Amino acid sequence: MRNPRRPKGPGKAILVLFLAFASASLRADDPSVLRFATVSNLPPYSFVEGGNLKGIDIEVAREIANRAGVAVEIETMPWARVLRSMETGQADGAFSMYYVKARESFLVYVGIMHYDSLGLLVNASAPVGFRGMETLTGLTVARGRGVFVSDSFEAAAAEGKIKVIDSDDTQMGNVRMLTAGRVDAVIGVVETMLYYADELGVSDRVMAESVPIDGNRPGYLALSKASPAATDPAFQKRLSAAIQSVMTDGTYRRILEKYKPGSP
Repeated sequence: MRNPRRPKGPGKAILVLFLAFASASLRADDPSVLRFATVSNLPPYSFVEGGNLKGIDIEVAREIANRAGVAVEIETMPWARVLRSMETGQADGAFSMYYVKARESFLVYVGIMHYDSLGLLVNASAPVGFRGMETLTGLTVARGRGVFVSDSFEAAAAEGKIKVIDSDDTQMGNVRMLTAGRVDAVIGVVETMLYYADELGVSDRVMAESVPIDGNRPGYLALSKASPAATDPAFQKRLSAAIQSVMTDGTYRRILEKYKPGSP
């Protein structure tokens, strides 16, 4: 992966894809543009470099929009706010969303945009030997606010078996807490956490647990049920077909190789 510049907080990085749009009105304020929400602190999927929003997800979203014949405005924000914007309809869509059944009350999962490895970053001098959620009993674990880990993790956290610190982690705060000894582990996308450890100059002090929580977790493009886009079956069918073609005709592989050379 190329070395992206560290995002300077959530900010407001906007990417507008000016493309032909021939469907019915999908936004009250501008019927020609859909608003999609995502984060800017998830290299190599979505990050800011040289003032520009880029990454695997951004290029995939651009290609999906092109093939679906829509114009999309992409705005970045903390992940918890991405979820709120989907509940309220302030965003027409968002990416990349882990599948969480409860969220089907306010969003529609349209198609998979990428696969990532969700895992644990720990201090190299104090690995936890992760083999399942029971390994984390009695530990303090940090994660990004709104990030779903698993049903068993959420249950253990609710029962107090795992102490969880949730944060809008836009400034590498979770990795800083780990190296400061405030938490025993950080949960997140493995390649993103290792990138930030390198940025902080602490790569020699931390390590990813060899067993991931989920080594091939899909991230979806989703539509808000509060958006008119989610009530247009023809549009959803066109969007789904565009995602499928991007993911299967070699385009996704080409984009993946650009940011993650040698990926399996």
